[in-house]
Amino acid sequence: MASSAYSAKPKLSVGELLEFVVRVVPLLSTQLTISVIRATILCFRRRLPLKYYIWCAFVRTLFWGLNGRQLQFAIPTVLDSYKGYIKAKRAEASRSKDAVAASYLREDVEHLEQGAALAWVGDRNKAQKFVLFLHGGGFVIPCQPGHLEWCYQVYVAGGAGVDTAVAVLFYTLAPAARYPGPLRQAAEAHDWILLESTFHDVGENTLPMRECFGRVVGRG
Repeated sequence: MASSAYSAKPKLSVGELLEFVVRVVPLLSTQLTISVIRATILCFRRRLPLKYYIWCAFVRTLFWGLNGRQLQFAIPTVLDSYKGYIKAKRAEASRSKDAVAASYLREDVEHLEQGAALAWVGDRNKAQKFVLFLHGGGFVIPCQPGHLEWCYQVYVAGGAGVDTAVAVLFYTLAPAARYPGPLRQAAEAHDWILLESTFHDVGENTLPMRECFGRVVGRG
């Protein structure tokens, strides 16, 4: 799978790297500590699982203090997240000896002409129905493993006896991409699925699924 604009990690200049360090150090030493303490108190009072709230506190701290390029520099690219997710899910299926689940979990990325890509969760060659998933992140944050797990659990594993494959759109992120670039990539992805000759009657069996990004284009 060749790297493209949608999966490119920003290359920070020396000045940007210095700014990144200046921002991260106080964030992790002060703001994160405060957020973790607050999350711990909340979990203790409400008897909630602490690890999820600690992770949320970490993510919230980064979002609060870093700009888009710095966030993209600090977190894995979409391809790294996708590869890691598929590898982990296949290992999980292997441990549980679930051959069916393993057959639905393979790296499958279709690169599109306008710089985006469709990463498949589920076997598109066996599927009877298809979902085009437009992940959230404010056009800035790349797709995360949680998005992929959502797609797998809701549509692939929970397909009610109907084989379903999810095409997750990896669009080019801002500020590298300018409006309406991601919208054009979403339209191209939708058209590609409808016109793909290997899918039978795909137009009647495709559901655009929207999250934050899809509030803009999901109903198109």
